[in-house]
Amino acid sequence: MNGFNSQIFEKAGFVLLLDPRTSGVFFRAACNTTSILYPAYASFKAIEAGPASGQQRQWLSYWSFIGLISLVEGKADDVLRELPYYYHVKLGFLVWLQMQGAQYLYTRYVQPSVLRFGPKVDVVLANMYSYTAALYTIYKIPIDSAVALAKAAVAQTHEFGKWFSNSPPNDKNITQLIRN
Repeated sequence: MNGFNSQIFEKAGFVLLLDPRTSGVFFRAACNTTSILYPAYASFKAIEAGPASGQQRQWLSYWSFIGLISLVEGKADDVLRELPYYYHVKLGFLVWLQMQGAQYLYTRYVQPSVLRFGPKVDVVLANMYSYTAALYTIYKIPIDSAVALAKAAVAQTHEFGKWFSNSPPNDKNITQLIRN
């Protein structure tokens, strides 16, 4: 009887694991764990490996690709999660990225593009920085005023909360609070 029950549970677990309708939750959690936990540890180790190690290049490449994946997935998640076996494929891709796949993609596709277009991108970023700095200089007073107003509103809300919790509201207390 135990062998029979064991086979049923094994088959049911296998079906649940491979059925895209039921395994999405498990594989989504596995993707999130695989994409963050181990690479974070490996990145800490790569930092300690010394200057310009292959590990540093691998893990910096990995985090760059995770950022791109998160950006795309955040916008298209409603569509992607409906694809059968999406999280199965994603998990395999994440593991491949960790096993030198990120460095391969970087060397094959990203590095040539950065070398070709990097100087132009740097000029655009420098112009955007200058434009933003000029805007901030022009609008510094209104920006600082808005920040101060927001801080004052938060402080006043906090004071009101303290006052309200210490004394039951009545007309005299409310008038006193408004005058202060």
